[in-house]
Amino acid sequence: MRCLSNKAPVLLKNHAVKLIVLDSVAGPFRGDYGNSEMIKRAQHINNLGSLLYRYSHQYCIPVVCINQVSLVMY
Repeated sequence: MRCLSNKAPVLLKNHAVKLIVLDSVAGPFRGDYGNSEMIKRAQHINNLGSLLYRYSHQYCIPVVCINQVSLVMY
């Protein structure tokens, strides 16, 4: 989030970014929060989505979020 909040705006204003790709977007949200912190987790995910949405529309660039799929075979 610090990178997207602090560094990305500078690059976006200079038109140095044509596409934002976020890989494993949910990864940091899986283990960093306990069961009692689900509201806080949801707020952080919402903040991330809102920021990416704003960049996409403000700078007319595509944003691609990719998430790792977990599968448990029994």
